[in-house]
Amino acid sequence: MSVTLVEALAALPDTADGIAAMLAEAGIKGRRVSAFDCPLACWLSRQIGSSVSVAYSARIRGTDERIPLAAATGEFRFRFDDGYYPELVA
Repeated sequence: MSVTLVEALAALPDTADGIAAMLAEAGIKGRRVSAFDCPLACWLSRQIGSSVSVAYSARIRGTDERIPLAAATGEFRFRFDDGYYPELVA
């Protein structure tokens, strides 16, 4: 059963390190500086059953709706791209 993008984002932990730990526990990996292939985008895509990009907001591919990221989610994204969380690199 898939969830909405808003529901999936709301289910994320409330710290960047918590998000990283959750993704690692789920076996999710991804590429740095890649809106569609970062670990968070990969996890969100699995949750909702559609391709998701994550940059300054989250967006389902092919739509114009952008969902703002919570502070911890944005912090995770910036940290991952800056070299943190090497265990999440594919």
